Amino acid sequence: MGIAIAVFIYVCSVTMLILTRVNTVSWGQVFFKCLSSFLFIVLWLIAITRKEPLIFDFLVLASLVFYMGGDIILVVFRTKRGFITGMAAFMTGNIIIITGLVLSTGIVVIDLAVLIFLMIIAAVSLGFRRLDFGGNGIFIIIYIFIICTMVTKSITILKFQDLKNIIVTGFFALGALLYGVSDIVLANNKFKYQDSRWMSPLNLALYYSGIGLIAVFSTMLY
Repeated sequence: MGIAIAVFIYVCSVTMLILTRVNTVSWGQVFFKCLSSFLFIVLWLIAITRKEPLIFDFLVLASLVFYMGGDIILVVFRTKRGFITGMAAFMTGNIIIITGLVLSTGIVVIDLAVLIFLMIIAAVSLGFRRLDFGGNGIFIIIYIFIICTMVTKSITILKFQDLKNIIVTGFFALGALLYGVSDIVLANNKFKYQDSRWMSPLNLALYYSGIGLIAVFSTMLY
């Protein structure tokens, strides 16, 4: 019951964030951005009460904290330095999750194939639009590689032994995929459309949907 209530509040907060973004209400963007980011940590805290936390779980929590920090930095400090700092926080969070997944499942051959495929998709999504990264091209490339690696490891842990494993690993992988797609949308929005009134809400919807799924279903993986 507690997780259902938390999910409802989370969805309401994200919805309000999107609405304030569409209507360009500055105070609402800051408030609901910070609230939504805090709430995905609350989702994890409620979900983890169902089991004894493992090292992997605490690594996910650390990642969520970095994601929240990145969110707050991006919405409060709307400068080039703020953008780089915020993305660095997300990058750190991604590396921590990758570490947790590798420690738990190791590295398998299919990881390389999936990673190459995702990198090609990302390159096509960004390269064909000839985006101007404002001198941050190397940083963006490194970031895209890391997010693709995180999505790769999230996909390759899929288990099909029974319905529970399919649901848990499937929703976790879906969360990581939505998060990855949100970054592609963010890059296009930031460097091509210059903070579009409509692409930004799409990015927020994908991002918070993905992080919410990661927060809840990561606690059920191991």
